[in-house]
Amino acid sequence: MEKHDAEHDRSHGPDTRPHGIGGTDGQRMHGLCKQQHADDHTGEKARSPQIPLRTRSLFHLTQTECETRLKKSGNNQKKPIHKSCIVRLNNPTGKVIPFPPQPSLHLIRKHRTTLSERYSVPLKRNTNPTMELQEILNAIYRIPEASADRLASCSVRIDRPKGCRILEAGKVETDLFFIARGIARAYIPTGDREITFWIGQEGTAIVSLRSYVCNGAGYESVELMEDSSLYRLRRNDLDTLYREDIHIANWGRKFAESEFLRTEERLIPLLFTTASERYELLLTQHPDLLQRMPLECLATYLGVTPVSLSRIRAKRK
Repeated sequence: MEKHDAEHDRSHGPDTRPHGIGGTDGQRMHGLCKQQHADDHTGEKARSPQIPLRTRSLFHLTQTECETRLKKSGNNQKKPIHKSCIVRLNNPTGKVIPFPPQPSLHLIRKHRTTLSERYSVPLKRNTNPTMELQEILNAIYRIPEASADRLASCSVRIDRPKGCRILEAGKVETDLFFIARGIARAYIPTGDREITFWIGQEGTAIVSLRSYVCNGAGYESVELMEDSSLYRLRRNDLDTLYREDIHIANWGRKFAESEFLRTEERLIPLLFTTASERYELLLTQHPDLLQRMPLECLATYLGVTPVSLSRIRAKRK
């Protein structure tokens, strides 16, 4: 046997094919593979050891032979196979052969899921009706119909897909956006994380206060989390209407006041409430966010990690 192995290494070179495992199990499989190959080469198949299917080497089997053995093992190839049970073989076809699930999964490197996969829930499709601009404007501050028509005439409705960024950090964006249908989040990228600190739904304004007030570059990015419809009001048109119509000017003042008040109501509770209390408040005020937003975004919005949020949800159940 040793003489045959030496002759095989001189003629074919050392066997450097990956086995996917290491340690004692890897050495044992390598030895069994060489033993089986030597027996097949000399025609002494009767002396081949009876190796279980889950540890038998498949490196020298063809595609058809592999599929036959997998079917005999109980895998009919019609059920989905978990990605942790896929082994890449150096077979003549160069294809990936599915390995049947066996109790000895410690021989196979397990698939590692990401945080978004581990703590995510199926998102609900948005069925909320589209809000009209008149309804959104009156919710902020009711003005005469003629003034509301002038304000609406300066607006443009736009449709944007999921993932579109309405605002970019470090850029000046003075225009106002109102969500007619959809949902958005504002976040600040920090290294490999994105801290979500604001979430807006139908009827909510998207605005960079730094750009709106002092025409400076904003520090946040705003991303749409669903296919959305927005109303856009340009700041130049608003300035003209502020000067010409006192009712619209009062509406603009009320709008700025409401945005500052909403910011205060969002930030102050973070200083004296627990994560569980903030989660309960979220369920009371916006219960549909759990079906419309990824849990990883909701976790940073509540000031906790995805693991902590999962524990809070489990305790509540």
